[in-house]
Amino acid sequence: MIPLGVATSQPLEVWAEDRPWAQAHLGASAGHLALKLHSAGGSADPL
Repeated sequence: MIPLGVATSQPLEVWAEDRPWAQAHLGASAGHLALKLHSAGGSADPL
């Protein structure tokens, strides 16, 4: 188990190279844990 520090209904902040890169929601795909990107690259627009 990895504690994420947010409720499962809230978006997670995804970091790349020491910077926030995207917002994502937890989910599942083919029975595996997955992230669905909501916005990326500093954009406030949903993907």
